[in-house]
Amino acid sequence: HREHRGHRKCRKAFFLCALCDLCGKFSFRLSKIGEIVPSPRGGATVPPDFSPATRDFAKPPESVTLDGSLTTRKTDRSVFRMWYKPYGKTGKKISVISFGGMRFADPKDIDASAAVVLHGYRQGINYFDTAPFYCGDRSEEIFGSAVKQMKPGTFYLSTKCGVPDGRELRKSLEQSLRRLNAEKIHFFHIWCVTSLAAWEKRKSGGAVAAALKAKEEGLIEHVVISSHLPGNELRGVLEEGWFEGVTLGYCAINFPYREEALASAGRMNLGVVTMNPLAGGVIPRNAERMAFLKGPRDESVVAAALRF
Repeated sequence: HREHRGHRKCRKAFFLCALCDLCGKFSFRLSKIGEIVPSPRGGATVPPDFSPATRDFAKPPESVTLDGSLTTRKTDRSVFRMWYKPYGKTGKKISVISFGGMRFADPKDIDASAAVVLHGYRQGINYFDTAPFYCGDRSEEIFGSAVKQMKPGTFYLSTKCGVPDGRELRKSLEQSLRRLNAEKIHFFHIWCVTSLAAWEKRKSGGAVAAALKAKEEGLIEHVVISSHLPGNELRGVLEEGWFEGVTLGYCAINFPYREEALASAGRMNLGVVTMNPLAGGVIPRNAERMAFLKGPRDESVVAAALRF
């Protein structure tokens, strides 16, 4: 950010969100972004002690698929291997790239959309996330169609419910199971917690209790949360101890906003899935301005943002 680059003491000016915890200035407006001068190693010049080019995944284990084999994809240039990481304390290993089902090109065409899901599955993706109301309420049906062609035990399903009433949550869960052609949901989210008041209603209305009861019955394996809360507020929710994992918005633009929650999840050894890794399309639509994200091995800004 042009304004922050002029401050000698601003050593933590965070890229496009222009958040400086020393001078306190903050801006999300892309129109205010100044020119970014790439450093020789491909990272950002601000701050000099941090670059997405060095924020890399840990070296993947040799035995990475659910059945112990290595997932590879050959191209004309090289061999790509899907990496898997432990999801908290659940004992499950999740592909570092997952499949989000909020958008399909033509969700009315169930077969064509399911083919896209299956393509991801063949590339080694094993975590598939959907929800009621996605894609005009067709997303779960799309995944349910794809699941019929997947080998049991080689994938995990994630879906959600955003109602506070426990009885309504149960109805939504049963509907999701039917649509997904599944006997159980591997990761079931208490969904779209956008305020602490809304979180209190999920507890008082019985939604959390209903999800935990369904877990006892074997309909859910892991109860988790999907939230848009600020990092400090989400940290408090996580530390109440209800959940085994969290899905949160986290990307190269907004990461300071939720860093506190991420650090808390790490301390508690909770699973973490990040949504909107491309900032809802902002990063690819502004690829030239976001070029400072690219490291020497990144072929595109999208690849750099996903690696971040």
